Amino acid sequence: MSDAWREKLWNASSAVSSTRVGRAVSTAAIAAIVLAAGMLFAIGWYEARTTVGSVWRAGLRMLVIGLGAGLAGYLVGLGIHSAFGI
Repeated sequence: MSDAWREKLWNASSAVSSTRVGRAVSTAAIAAIVLAAGMLFAIGWYEARTTVGSVWRAGLRMLVIGLGAGLAGYLVGLGIHSAFGI
């Protein structure tokens, strides 16, 4: 990306109030995490219902694995961002 495009994008993004955008992004992130957690548990629950096993154990296992993978991906991205400035 050329420096002129970066400058245009930076100016466009800084024109928006950072407090309103920041609040909206954090609310959306929390909603996405809660929705993903619910769906991961539901998938684990359904898996145990269609096969043999405890629905609570399978639901929690799927929830922990899914949220753990999401957290790992976030930490990798954070590390790449801090190391390379991307």
